[in-house]
Amino acid sequence: MADRPGPVEVLFAAADRVAEADAWPAGERYALALAPFAAPLRQVPDGFADYAVEVRGQGDHFSAYPTGGPQDAELLARAAARATELGIAAGDRVLIDAATHPDPVDWLLAPLTAGATVVLCANLDPTRVDSRATSEKVTRILP
Repeated sequence: MADRPGPVEVLFAAADRVAEADAWPAGERYALALAPFAAPLRQVPDGFADYAVEVRGQGDHFSAYPTGGPQDAELLARAAARATELGIAAGDRVLIDAATHPDPVDWLLAPLTAGATVVLCANLDPTRVDSRATSEKVTRILP
């Protein structure tokens, strides 16, 4: 987070990086515990909403909103190109280690743009990837 691009509409931060993210101007702020079973944060930081609590009622199916406006074209093109680079396709269920892929374009926007769903993990144990992929019915693993 060295370069701060200016205000953003929505900001996502791992719980251990909330203090750093607090310096970014944003309309909406979400903290992510990245805990097993999408457990909520024990204490939600001031100025942030708990991402797991906010999305818990939403299913794994995402129906895209209408295409973004001109201000979103560059980001959507970047996300679509990144999905292609990563081999993410429509209908995939993608296992992603946020420690390996910290850019939200990789772990959120690229899969959603491609029409895939995400199983987001933090510091995934390499010895347990196969069992995690099986239990989560994953069709694509990002190395």
